[in-house]
Amino acid sequence: MNQEEASRKKNSIYINQMTTQMEYNNILGMLVLSILIYDYGTSLELVRSNTTLIDAIEMMRTYHVNGEMDSSIKDLLQFLLKGDPRASIYKFVNDKKSGLQCGITISPENKRICVVFRGTESIRDLLCDVSFCKMELTPGVRVHRGFNQVLVGDTYRLIRTSLHELTTQYPHYSVYLSGHSLGGALATLCAYKFVHLPMFSNVDMFHVISYGSPRIGNIGWRDAFNNNSRLSHLRVTNDKDIITVTPTWGFYHVGREVHMDMSSVSVIGNEDNYSLLNRYSINDHYCQSYLTQAYRFQDTFDSI
Repeated sequence: MNQEEASRKKNSIYINQMTTQMEYNNILGMLVLSILIYDYGTSLELVRSNTTLIDAIEMMRTYHVNGEMDSSIKDLLQFLLKGDPRASIYKFVNDKKSGLQCGITISPENKRICVVFRGTESIRDLLCDVSFCKMELTPGVRVHRGFNQVLVGDTYRLIRTSLHELTTQYPHYSVYLSGHSLGGALATLCAYKFVHLPMFSNVDMFHVISYGSPRIGNIGWRDAFNNNSRLSHLRVTNDKDIITVTPTWGFYHVGREVHMDMSSVSVIGNEDNYSLLNRYSINDHYCQSYLTQAYRFQDTFDSI
């Protein structure tokens, strides 16, 4: 067996371990939440904190003319409803000054608490994304200054306090953080911050599932995250998504990459050898492209 075959076998074994139906549902469910968070401030502005999914759908149905709502949003909400009819939106937070938007949901059926960050949507976000300067988070750990500056202030503290309330009330629930693009970076960085706080000592594991996330920090950051036994990160990437190879010099990814190309799903592991030469597509970064790929590969996940 040559090195390439051995690597493929190793990846196949890992895929077999992680891509059970439940894991696929987590990947798809977090993606749906990451897409819906973009609609906060528009159609989903009708949905308030402590609202069940059933009530959220009814609010939107009665708001829209002739009882009609955007079909894509309706389909995504119905998907979540099918997964857990008792699921609810615990809190929406929106900081217009920093641009930070986040939704916190709870699913009794799945025993899961989710913290979902919105990705790039405004000019402010774009300026944050291209600000490639680093700052020291802890000794030897340097991260993207723009990303970290979003996670400060009263809104960040509100997210932290809200999650603490839920983890105290539901100590046996799993905790997931997720987001697309900038949202994925914020989810990853936030998990790292939370795991070091005494208030979350009762949380066994912070699970991060990101989609199209940019790189976040230096080698110290990569090693500190990957070596922490209470942090798990599945970094989902779509074919030639350009954002997944930015920033370039001196920035690194964390966790394990689940890569969807035009013909297969594979786990690349924690390698990070990709550049603008092989990942250069803006179109592959769009949420809808990720969702189309995830739906297309459902049978692949199930059969591996």
